[in-house]
Amino acid sequence: MTKNEKIIAGIIIGAAAGIGAAIFFETKKGKKILEDLKQLASETFDDALKKLARFETKFDETMSADDDEDIDDDVMLS
Repeated sequence: MTKNEKIIAGIIIGAAAGIGAAIFFETKKGKKILEDLKQLASETFDDALKKLARFETKFDETMSADDDEDIDDDVMLS
């Protein structure tokens, strides 16, 4: 198989897979799976945002505590 034939075969296989997926997702079962995937993605995104907010809070607290320690060190040096 030549390079051009491989490229054409890849395009045909990709198109067939895309058509198959489109047909599948138009079925009742496919729509349910797609709905479940959307829900999972939404929950995962929400969970990631919550974890990011907790990380940001802890980071800010840690940085604030480090700043307080620096101030105490400066006072002790005076």
